[in-house]
Amino acid sequence: MTSIAGAADDLAPAALAGVRLAVALGAVVVLPLGLRLVDAAGAVRVPWPRSPVWPLVGVAAALALLLPRGPAAVAAAAPFAAATVVLLAAAARAWTAHRDRRTVASDVAVTVGLGVTTVGALALVADRAGAAVLGFDGDILLLTVPHMLFAGFGACLAAGLAVRAETGDGSRLARAGAAGVTLGVAAVLVGYLVSQEAELVGTVVLTAGIWCATAAAWRAARSDGRRGGSRAAGAWAAAAVVGSGAAMLLALWWAVGEVTDVPHPDLSWMVATHGALNALAVVLGSLVALRTRAGVPTGDRVLRVRHRVVRGGDDAARAALADDVRAWRVHRAAGVRVRADGPAVPGRRVVTLLGVGPVALRAPCRVVWADDEGFAYGTLPGHPFAGEEAFRVVLRDGDVWLDVEAYSRPAWGWVRWLGPLVPLGQTLYVRMLARAARRLHRARQRGVGTA
Repeated sequence: MTSIAGAADDLAPAALAGVRLAVALGAVVVLPLGLRLVDAAGAVRVPWPRSPVWPLVGVAAALALLLPRGPAAVAAAAPFAAATVVLLAAAARAWTAHRDRRTVASDVAVTVGLGVTTVGALALVADRAGAAVLGFDGDILLLTVPHMLFAGFGACLAAGLAVRAETGDGSRLARAGAAGVTLGVAAVLVGYLVSQEAELVGTVVLTAGIWCATAAAWRAARSDGRRGGSRAAGAWAAAAVVGSGAAMLLALWWAVGEVTDVPHPDLSWMVATHGALNALAVVLGSLVALRTRAGVPTGDRVLRVRHRVVRGGDDAARAALADDVRAWRVHRAAGVRVRADGPAVPGRRVVTLLGVGPVALRAPCRVVWADDEGFAYGTLPGHPFAGEEAFRVVLRDGDVWLDVEAYSRPAWGWVRWLGPLVPLGQTLYVRMLARAARRLHRARQRGVGTA
């Protein structure tokens, strides 16, 4: 969404209602969904990403817009503002932390997205108080709220997470999208204060970034679909591509018209067209596509567990532990017997045995992918579960972490009767692996120290 600094016309009642609905959608749906996606991707650590607090403060923000301006409306908006300050602090911590060069484009986009939520929240509080901020008030100030929730938070997150959704450090198209959206959002914010010409530059950069990001996400989702992945993800991503094309052409039309006096739509028409497309198709479509693409088949149990293995680690420590994971040394150090002809490479069959003698639990699998962070394998007939499990060693905020993600459902009848004992057993199993990884790291450090 492009800036509307300098515009003086007020919104029509229907358009104003649309803005209020957009704020509600952004605060109640987009923000909590985005935080969950950030947590699942391991991009930036945010506090309580799955807590019901986030949609609840969003509901309070939506209610604030239904109240007349005054102390009651400010009080209703305050919890949402306080919550976004927490996100700003998380973004600041992530910004100063050590960055993995392979995910820098994603990390920067995500941290900027988290940070700009505070701009929108402060605009909401000021609007409910009937105050002006830097000369902006009324409907113009109110429009800043959905701008920051969608063009800021939503677009930056979608672009940043699209990089991580690609293989390795992401395609060039995805990285260009993340960089363009990040720079575009910053340039549009500057354009509010500088000039309409600066706004036009920001809109051009933001448009290019959104087009690159949505195209990269659609290409990746379509590739997944050809390999048997979710077709719904491809449909949502395609909707984002089409929506971004129309929405950002409208944004360019507006920005050019503000600079050159070319006839262009008024604010109410922009809210009904550009704003609705950006919110419903581009941002929500992109985030739902990412969520669907990362989803699991109906009935599968999801396990996502993280354990810090090394405090104050570096890329050398990460690479060494990732090699331990691929070479099965972590599993063996945890007491798991492994039968494999070599390290984890795509297509390799492996059988793990947990237990003693004839009562050992036998679990045949086949490696489905492997890279410099770890590997994933899928179960084969004879395994007590059906699904996939991924093991990654990542450098996050200056520490080395073991991330394990599993999608599974019982393949044997008696396993279903274990009920809640199944996720407990899976969690304890991952804890065993994390402890083994720590022991391997400490042993390696002792060996370096005595060399």
